[in-house]
Amino acid sequence: MGECFLIANIDKRQYLSAGTMNENPKRRGFLRSLHGRALGLLVCRSSDVGHGYGELAGSWYGDRIIAVGDQNAVPDAHGITTSTAERPNRTLYDVVSETYEDISLAAVAMLCRGDELLVEDLIEAAVADGSRAMRLVGDVVFVAGSSELDEAMRKRLGKEWVGRYRRMCGSGSQGQ
Repeated sequence: MGECFLIANIDKRQYLSAGTMNENPKRRGFLRSLHGRALGLLVCRSSDVGHGYGELAGSWYGDRIIAVGDQNAVPDAHGITTSTAERPNRTLYDVVSETYEDISLAAVAMLCRGDELLVEDLIEAAVADGSRAMRLVGDVVFVAGSSELDEAMRKRLGKEWVGRYRRMCGSGSQGQ
């Protein structure tokens, strides 16, 4: 089936998930596309990037970042205690996925804030592909607050895009 990876910031207790970004979280897709770009912006020194990406860019600079996999992990690796009396086999992947904050949607919003071409690409995918891309766009708008994606979707589809997203999610409680 293949090992899935998360990119974990041990110091901030946050992680990036390629899967949350509709990307391949396995070795073949690792650090490609959005999550790889997001990682690059997170770990850079923000003063070295002339950008409009916002305050999330550079927020991981100098922190301990580890790629953690779900299959070949062992308890208490990398000098980090993960096992407990109740769960002696708990790995860093388990700790990260269960207790760290997933900032993947916020990272996509960060990328959209500084890259108009990415916004266009995501909109095109949402309109053409439908459910998966629409779900990502809607989640980035309504969970992470991306005004860039919201404006672009409203220009392309009008207010109806929110209804399409709600119907796709099967709930009337998302969005506004």
